[in-house]
Amino acid sequence: MSIANNLETLRYFKSKLVFLAEIAHKMNHCDCAFNYCQQALELCQELGITLVKDCEELLGQIQGNLGDSDNNLK
Repeated sequence: MSIANNLETLRYFKSKLVFLAEIAHKMNHCDCAFNYCQQALELCQELGITLVKDCEELLGQIQGNLGDSDNNLK
C-alpha cells in the first residue's frame, strides 16, 4: 500500500469520525461526540489536513453542551 493510499484511508476515517461526532452531538450524546471529534481533530493535526477549524468549532459546541448538562444536574 502506498503512502498516498494510507493518507486517503486516514482522511476517510477522519471524515467518518466527524460525521459520527455530528450525529452524536445532535442526539445529545455529548461524551460520545466529544470523543469522536477529538479523534478527528488529532488526525487532522497529525496529517496537516483541512477541517481542523471545523473540528475545533464542533468540539467547542460539544464542550458547551457538556457544561450545560453538568449545570442542569446541579
